[in-house]
Amino acid sequence: MARRTRRFDDTTEHLRDAAATVLVTRGVRAVTLELLAEHGYASVGSVYERWSSRAALLDDVVRTRCDPLWSDIERDPSASLVARLATLMDSTEGEAVGTFLVELLHLARDLPELAHHAHRGVQRLLQWCAVEVGAPSGEPAERGTRWWLAATVVGHAQLRLGGAQMPQLAPSMAHLASPPSRARQSATVLDVPTSDLPRTQMPDLDYLDIMGAQLVGITRDLMGDKGGEPGIRDVLDLAGVAAGTLYRRFSSKRALLEQVLRHELRTASYDWVQGMLDAVSSDDPVGALARVFRLRFENLTSDAAARQVILELTVQARTDEALRQTVIAQVEHVAGIRAAFFHRFADAGVLAEGLSPEACGWLVQCPAAGYRLLVGAGLGVDADELEAALGRVFWNVIAP
Repeated sequence: MARRTRRFDDTTEHLRDAAATVLVTRGVRAVTLELLAEHGYASVGSVYERWSSRAALLDDVVRTRCDPLWSDIERDPSASLVARLATLMDSTEGEAVGTFLVELLHLARDLPELAHHAHRGVQRLLQWCAVEVGAPSGEPAERGTRWWLAATVVGHAQLRLGGAQMPQLAPSMAHLASPPSRARQSATVLDVPTSDLPRTQMPDLDYLDIMGAQLVGITRDLMGDKGGEPGIRDVLDLAGVAAGTLYRRFSSKRALLEQVLRHELRTASYDWVQGMLDAVSSDDPVGALARVFRLRFENLTSDAAARQVILELTVQARTDEALRQTVIAQVEHVAGIRAAFFHRFADAGVLAEGLSPEACGWLVQCPAAGYRLLVGAGLGVDADELEAALGRVFWNVIAP
């Protein structure tokens, strides 16, 4: 490396700022040494003089730009859980931290040698969520609730990055995370009508011919097995068809990816909504809801291919406006269906005071999105602890 001078240090700081800007606005995969030279108005040689590799650059940016943001929002150790969550989810500093954390979790999949940054960020988040929830050595519901809160914060940041419009969730999250009173746990049956609730449609590819459905399936399998964006040539080779066969059905590669995305999201959404409808009509609705959610979260752990497909499409949506709009349209549609589910709780008089159906709908949506990212980065939670936590959450949904 050249001899350090004030000018050298100033240029280094400028390039760090440029790298952080690219990471926040375009995603971690866009951060390359060559792109940094372009955005930082520097030569490629000047960039390589400071960082020998992309991993070295990202490691430096996390330490110098992300870590100080965490320190800023941790400056009040006595803050309540509502205040801490509001800082993370509703402030400018918190938005920056959330963006960095989401991108670090994506980074952990691409560069395992930097996964420790993502894991450390999640551990800091879990420590924040311990306020008013319980000590680390507490009951399973307390440990699981911290993971539920962390997954919700991560999912909120992920969906907000895409452009989803959500209500303020911090007060509802803090309420649902608190230990329920014994009186609230005495109810066993809920008289909540669900027969005419809207549902997602069971996904199918009937609108395509056999070849179109096959092309969607092959693309999905390639993304699930190998990761990354599949090449059109790979799809065509596996299908054994010419390019014209594909482009007569899909106007572009993006149109093909949008169909893969719709199918994956609708499959997951149908399972969730159908399970919730069945659970609320059972003799033990709270226990049944907790088990439904446990099963859905366990699927995120066990079905690596489905998780990989959605994560890959989410990454690509960071730089593809049309794909991003497809993601958000699907997410907001399903959040609305889930809000309609909780509107019936409110109409039946069994939704706890202070909770809105819209917030509850998003508090089903966000942790699923966040947990998918956590598991993809090699993090997770004990299933028994998660089920205990979800039981706590749903008891707090019910009015005393």
